Amino acid sequence: MVEEYLRDLQDPTTDTENETEEAPTDVFLDLLESLTRRRGREFQELKLHNIAMEARLSGNKATLQKMALYLKEVFPASPPQRRRRTRRTPSPAPIRKRKARRQEYWATQSLWKRDRHRCISGILDQIGPVKQPPKEIMEPYWTRIFTTDGRAAPPSKNGPNKEDIWTPITEMNIKMARIPRTSAPCPDGVSARLYRSIPTTVILRLFNLLM
Repeated sequence: MVEEYLRDLQDPTTDTENETEEAPTDVFLDLLESLTRRRGREFQELKLHNIAMEARLSGNKATLQKMALYLKEVFPASPPQRRRRTRRTPSPAPIRKRKARRQEYWATQSLWKRDRHRCISGILDQIGPVKQPPKEIMEPYWTRIFTTDGRAAPPSKNGPNKEDIWTPITEMNIKMARIPRTSAPCPDGVSARLYRSIPTTVILRLFNLLM
């Protein structure tokens, strides 16, 4: 998965004419250079720190090549695991109309024995096993739907927010998107337990370098 992503980034057909070798942009590089270096040996943090610090001079293509080597060393692809066959419970058969009518008739008889007034009111108000929404709410809603020209989309009150759509990933973003421990492994074999063990500074450098 990572290799495919890096190949897409390195594909020259995806670059625009105005894109220069200095990408990624300065705003990402400024953030990467402002991060403090950790002394931990796990996940080769020093090597990743050096890649981030050299990204401005190395340029986009060389930085992506370094990232590809780093990811292969630190996160080697795990062998595919055999999936256990799970016994599927058969889906319930659809209820036939005759059986549904019998069930509704039985429910009406049962309600008649318990509360005749409520049973009669339900029949007169056309209330069946499923509680119907109020008429004063449904009638204006569907009237507006069926009387509106369907060829034109209704105008949107809120336009698209085009601010801050290409900003660096922050530590708060990573913490808010932290996956739970019970999540299934990704297609590349990275489990939730492994991902949660990665220091936030490592994830911060990885994501912003790939941006």
